[in-house]
Amino acid sequence: MNYLVYNLININSTLIQCNLNEINNIDINNNFKINKWNIHKKMISEIQQFKINGILTYKNGIKKIFLKFYLDNIKSENYSFIIYNFFGKKIFEFISNNNKLFLKNGKEIINLDNNKYLIEENYKILIKNLSSWIIGLPGDSKEFRINKIGRLKEIKHTYNSKKYIVKYHKYHNSTNPPLPINIEFNQGNDFINLRIKNWILS
Repeated sequence: MNYLVYNLININSTLIQCNLNEINNIDINNNFKINKWNIHKKMISEIQQFKINGILTYKNGIKKIFLKFYLDNIKSENYSFIIYNFFGKKIFEFISNNNKLFLKNGKEIINLDNNKYLIEENYKILIKNLSSWIIGLPGDSKEFRINKIGRLKEIKHTYNSKKYIVKYHKYHNSTNPPLPINIEFNQGNDFINLRIKNWILS
């Protein structure tokens, strides 16, 4: 066999072997991630009650607002999400009661599921999925990515041709299971960042 041809065959064989090794490594890594995700998902799915508080940053274009928040989650469909200013004055409160949404603004309680009282869809989508997204579950979102250690990294949620993106920047490794402490929500020019200071599980 021609020496040059023999070397080319050897080189091609080596390349094929390298490519197969790379594919095998990708498969192993994906299987590892999926297995870790399934274990993690099962653990966080069992969380029924929790309380969190922290700092909420809202940005729209050049407008940027810093607020405090508190969430008391009794069950996935029953919770209260309260927004305060930095002086401790309550601005408004979202209430989910058996998957029915209400906005409490002072003494007025508005049924958000009643078409008579329409608020921006951005907030309705956020509030409806909030309980799941906060603990690191995709909720009713079908498109999501997990990181290399099997935790939620990003969610892409489409509703009425609008795209909502949720990014998980950091997890609290001291909790068992590890839970998010830095979450970013994006839709168009709207940006919301939640920095969670405390997790209380019960």
